Amino acid sequence: MVMFFLLDTCALNHIRELYNYKIIDLRHVLKFFRICITQDVLSEWVYYNLDHFFPPTNCYIFPVEDKELEQMIQNFPFFEDFDIADQTLLLSLIQESSVLISDDGALNAAALSINKKAIFLPDFCIFLVNEGFFSKKDVRRAIKFWEKVHRFRLSDLKRWTRTLNQIM
Repeated sequence: MVMFFLLDTCALNHIRELYNYKIIDLRHVLKFFRICITQDVLSEWVYYNLDHFFPPTNCYIFPVEDKELEQMIQNFPFFEDFDIADQTLLLSLIQESSVLISDDGALNAAALSINKKAIFLPDFCIFLVNEGFFSKKDVRRAIKFWEKVHRFRLSDLKRWTRTLNQIM
């Protein structure tokens, strides 16, 4: 079974922010994984000029059919509250063995509510430390940056720091 990482617009914006502030550049590492998006997510990337930062040629684009999307909304009516890009990510989660990387708490909660895997960008960064792609020092700098700009709740940042400190 192949594991895909679905990358939402919010997380990629935060990846670009880390790069712009010279904290850490995740782009070269992302190429080691099967990063997936949908056509609607790509449209958001184009709107926010993220397609120049991380070209979609590095991604697999999941096909989404309107019929499948409608069926998902029938099964999970509360998904209708999400924009179309997020809806297509949720559908991709349902259809494929994948993990959603998103800094949108509501989207992650929706994924978890249907027993699908969803993580925040800091969780992914910690995973990258465990896999040897980055040092703990690199990710600590990112966590300090996120604290400075109030990107995440302080309690979450403390939890991520504790998790990072437990890595040998």
